[in-house]
Amino acid sequence: MNSSQDDAPAGAAALQRFYPLRRAEEIVLLALREGDVARVGLRRPLVPSIATSLRGAFVSFLARGGTGDLEAGRSLQIMGAWIEGRVDLHDATVAESIWFYRCVFDATPRLDGARVHGSATFSDCLMPGLRAEDSKVADDFALNSGTTVRNEVRLARALIGRHLDLSRARLRSAERSPVTWRRRVTADAARIGGNVMLGGGFEADGEVSFAGARIGGSLRADGARLSGQLDASGVRGVALTLERSYVAGSVALDAGFAAAGTVDLTGMQIDGDLRCSGADFDVYGEAAFSGARALLLDRARVGGTLAVANLNNPLAGASLLGTRAGSLLDDASSWGDRLVLDGFRFRQFAPGAPTTAATRLQWLALQEPSHLDLDFRPGPWRELIAVLRRMGHHESAREVAVARERHLSRIGRVAGGASAAERGLSRLAHGLLGALAGYGYRPARVVGAMAAVWLGCGALYVAATQAGALSPAGIAAQVAPPVRPFVLSLDLLLPIVDLQQESRWAPLIHSQAGAATPIWQLATRAAAWFEVVFGWIASLVLIGALAGLFDRDQRERRTG
Repeated sequence: MNSSQDDAPAGAAALQRFYPLRRAEEIVLLALREGDVARVGLRRPLVPSIATSLRGAFVSFLARGGTGDLEAGRSLQIMGAWIEGRVDLHDATVAESIWFYRCVFDATPRLDGARVHGSATFSDCLMPGLRAEDSKVADDFALNSGTTVRNEVRLARALIGRHLDLSRARLRSAERSPVTWRRRVTADAARIGGNVMLGGGFEADGEVSFAGARIGGSLRADGARLSGQLDASGVRGVALTLERSYVAGSVALDAGFAAAGTVDLTGMQIDGDLRCSGADFDVYGEAAFSGARALLLDRARVGGTLAVANLNNPLAGASLLGTRAGSLLDDASSWGDRLVLDGFRFRQFAPGAPTTAATRLQWLALQEPSHLDLDFRPGPWRELIAVLRRMGHHESAREVAVARERHLSRIGRVAGGASAAERGLSRLAHGLLGALAGYGYRPARVVGAMAAVWLGCGALYVAATQAGALSPAGIAAQVAPPVRPFVLSLDLLLPIVDLQQESRWAPLIHSQAGAATPIWQLATRAAAWFEVVFGWIASLVLIGALAGLFDRDQRERRTG
């Protein structure tokens, strides 16, 4: 005999232990042998009945290939059945796909360690839970289309060849349970070749965890509604965990995504975009009084755009500590208070994101209060200035840089490590630099100040000449060239430059017959000294500003 002839009697003999078969079991067996869907019922049964009941052991026997039909390429497809007892496929090898539609399971199906060569689908089903840890499914794994799971779905370390589809699944209990289910989905360290679909109205009233998972496609949770568990003290826990996970595509937490509890993406790597636009984080506004963080992105890597715009509520307590992103798309209402931006790096603002200094300074002002004062963090300011400069928004970059210097002065961080006397001098110099040249970021202001001094003192010298307060210096009066007040003013103002006026004319030192009154002499001498001192200071400041010597970011890069 050939192998198929040997297997048939063995399968038939093993089937004997289930005789007499129930009516629903006969329908399933016949459909399996014909490669058809076993239509036990058209709707999900409300109660068990003779017409719709199947034994879980019988379903397990068929799925394990007890009759040899699955090995012949026929899938096990059951619709509208009430399955009594556990479907136990622990460590089983399932040769083809298994498909349950509108079925009720009164015990948690067990697929731990199972090897399913096709797909495993539970659509519009009702079940206490699902255990499929360490399982391998060659095709899709689906709990979708209205499937309700009262307790937990365990997919830790599962290997799924294509997609994990949980769209429109409901993971919640209608009744109160004495057991507190801290997690509704546990897919830690799972390996999924395609997409993870949590959209279309997916609901979970406990943590959904994909910590350490690797996803070959995208993760889509648009329209999902997640809620972390409340602990004994009334603090809500994590709603979604993607900590240390990897997604080759994009992550979509948008288009109606809502989470009550923290969304934890710490250490996550996303090759594509992270889209959170139109989402609602911290649905109940609990983060404000509990101190929790609505979004944790610490040390995450986003290869594309981090899109956080058009949110229903500003993100309270969001943390981007050490995060890297290709670009940032946000708006003026995206961020709430207690924002952590230290170490956040990104190449540019995406089209549509505001780049005005006023908006970006409001963004920086939302940081943790300590990061703006006692534990000042310079990184976010430096990064913002660099991005604005890189994108050609030089005026906005200068405004932010000037605002930073004012803020440092306000919190006493200018020469903070020096002695009291040195700090006083440093703050005075810092204040003068700000007034004269916008802390070195506005050199044109120096030129304007020098022009004003030149014209003002030149006008004074005109009046002083008429009052006889200027006299030839070092040569006889009859051979001295005529005084030119504005050229004299410029000669005094500009160091090194010699216009042959300062060396030949000077304010009177001693009273002479017919000379100006002492007050004119004093005013002229004071103006001359002021111009010389101011000219040196302004010239040095101008040279330093043009050379970037006062640019804090360039200085720190050179010394760092």
